[in-house]
Amino acid sequence: RGVWGRIWELAPPVGENTAYRPPHDLAGYKALTDGTSHSDLPPRDEKGCLRYFRVGDRGDMRGTVRPMLRELGMCESKEEVGFTFLWSRPWEKIEAFFRPKKITPGSIVNSIAGLPQQVGQKTSLARLHVACMTRAGYDPLDVIPKRGPFCRFTSRAFAVRKMGSKLQLPYRRFREYNVQLNEEEPEEHRIWILKPQGGFNQVGIHMYSLATADIASDSATAAWLMQRVPEGTWVLQEYLMNPMTYQGHKFDLRVWALVTSLDPLRVYLLGTGIPKVSQWNYSKAVEDVKEPCIHVLMPGTNECFQNKRANVLTPYPTRTNTQEWFDKVIPSGRDFWTQRAWPSVEWRVVELLVLARDAILHVDHQLKRNGLRYKRVFFLSPDIL
Repeated sequence: RGVWGRIWELAPPVGENTAYRPPHDLAGYKALTDGTSHSDLPPRDEKGCLRYFRVGDRGDMRGTVRPMLRELGMCESKEEVGFTFLWSRPWEKIEAFFRPKKITPGSIVNSIAGLPQQVGQKTSLARLHVACMTRAGYDPLDVIPKRGPFCRFTSRAFAVRKMGSKLQLPYRRFREYNVQLNEEEPEEHRIWILKPQGGFNQVGIHMYSLATADIASDSATAAWLMQRVPEGTWVLQEYLMNPMTYQGHKFDLRVWALVTSLDPLRVYLLGTGIPKVSQWNYSKAVEDVKEPCIHVLMPGTNECFQNKRANVLTPYPTRTNTQEWFDKVIPSGRDFWTQRAWPSVEWRVVELLVLARDAILHVDHQLKRNGLRYKRVFFLSPDIL
């Protein structure tokens, strides 16, 4: 099926079990150990340490996380057991969470079973989007109603595969979707982004203009696709034509969130986004569709800064909770940002996590039934447009 969320030859994410049903009343939770309990600080040991940590081998972990933990008075453990705080790559295997001999009671690890696979992969995000559309009562291939609040954590996309002269894609539904978009929000043309199904960091991205004439008939749409889709398996994703801007420049926000519990769901969100702003003025004109400095490179490469079209921002914004940000973002104003824009960011993060946790809650509950009393947390850092 070439529908966003139904990707060829992919198994469900690790740890997924959508058939599990959690307890429906408080009595059903009696057998679940509370992993959020805390204890008083122990006395310092002979080395003068209160708690011990371990970090992974990645450079950013050793260069950033390690000194921060030392500042908190923790000592580094050289052993694979006995640590009270672990910061490493997220554990990929579910059985790694069921190791009572290696995980000290009361310790903290920066992994939640199954969560990275649910929210950290493009194909998994697609599955969640289809699940969201279905739950909200929408057709997964229809346009989200203009005032519909649900399922806006990612843009609509279609899976497409090309093998020689054969193209696999529900092109009629793709055309119908664009026709429906034009009826609700008319545009002279629409931009679609083609990217490798497993790609990251803007590698292999193509941007194309879809004119009104290209959706005039099924054959016109099929011809447009055949001319533009290269060999391979791709994701064709809708581009946001009218984004918010900062002084007329497109931006997205790096958002930091910490999940400390799945049940009950607890999420802490940093009160400011970290802006990444293009150095060129935003344009959705046909002639600018393939200008990466406008659309995808934010803040941009040296070329983006040095090109004659550059309009370098000075000073460059670093936070989204300042009066300068409220004044220069468009639409502008403190009330708009604090009462509409930022709450929509919070909504997207929480909606995504509510959808994701349904599939992995069974692991969390089994860990608690087994009496494994340690804390599992997970950091999210999505880019939100």
